[in-house]
Amino acid sequence: MLPPHGRRYYVSANDNHPSGDPDGVEIEDVIQEFRKANVQYYFGKINSSTDKMVSVFSKALGEPIEPFSLKDVGIPDSVTCAVSRAVESSVAASTAPKGRKLRPFVLNPTVPEWDSLDTIRAKILRYELPPSLESYIVHRVPLERTVKACSLKVAASPFDKGGERIAFHGMDVTHPEHPVRVVLKETMFVGDGMNKAQKYEAAIEGQSIAAYLANKLKKEHPESISLKFLLGKVAVLPLPGGKSRFMAVERLFHDCSKFVKFTNNAAYTISKQKMADLGMDPALPEYVMAFSHYTFAATQGKMMVVDLQGVIATDSDTSESSTPHSGSKPDGPKLLLTDPAIHDVDLTRFYPMNHGLKGMQLFFANHECNQFCKKWGIEGKRL
Repeated sequence: MLPPHGRRYYVSANDNHPSGDPDGVEIEDVIQEFRKANVQYYFGKINSSTDKMVSVFSKALGEPIEPFSLKDVGIPDSVTCAVSRAVESSVAASTAPKGRKLRPFVLNPTVPEWDSLDTIRAKILRYELPPSLESYIVHRVPLERTVKACSLKVAASPFDKGGERIAFHGMDVTHPEHPVRVVLKETMFVGDGMNKAQKYEAAIEGQSIAAYLANKLKKEHPESISLKFLLGKVAVLPLPGGKSRFMAVERLFHDCSKFVKFTNNAAYTISKQKMADLGMDPALPEYVMAFSHYTFAATQGKMMVVDLQGVIATDSDTSESSTPHSGSKPDGPKLLLTDPAIHDVDLTRFYPMNHGLKGMQLFFANHECNQFCKKWGIEGKRL
């Protein structure tokens, strides 16, 4: 939520709309929409200048909001100061864009005739897995980024949409003799900062870290269940005028009807009824929840992989473009996951799905250690 306009929220601020939002938006209406959507609200406090705003928000919510201090989660003062300046600028900038807007689109589920589409010469960005957790978490060594040329065909209209992105049918024809069906995902919003490489790269960096931790778990604690992550990539497509279009790229799941959302980055976990409807082995969600717990323990409480979703996959799903495994091939169910979120004690990373320690606490408040937690020796390693 951006800083609101109006004197009711601030003791003193350089606000060019002191009487309130120019479009008539009221916090009470926004909070009610949050409640309808079951959205949980957290407030990261930088300094005391937002105390009045928190008080107004609490009254609108009907319960007290307990802010958490950004200094308590290890964010350097230099970053805190930079964020403070950004917040002040956001409040004062009356000529700035009023925020993102939904781009116009019409869903078309039909798979296109590939021969009718032009081939686009593009570039593919991807992150390699880190050499070790210590290098990434302690020493902050950036993940190695590779750039390769590719050839793509992209449908004109999206076939599906999620909460933030729209999905397009695509074909990777870099090797024409072996074309590969892919899905390309693009933000469904337009506005300042929406079409930037960094927005997409943050997501695929998180997938690379999740993939590394899935590999680490498999090596340390082999199970009949296999858990892999699709390795995300970003396509950079040229546009007229020297501009670029950015799209996340993933290999197409072979059976999208089996797509399952096990958890989110808050308190949701798949219900027993949903598991029964899908005919799912109860051990699968237990394994997935234990994996999130394991990532917390493996990183010594620095991060946690959550928002776990994907398919109960076939061999063809897992044959390419996913996390490699060492050792013997599992005989049990294969989970192929995508689009995870990461809670990190450093709230400047993995934005905007990172809820930091609060997110980790929420996970543990809803997580009862199971057979896998006990077997892996992580039962007592929690907040």
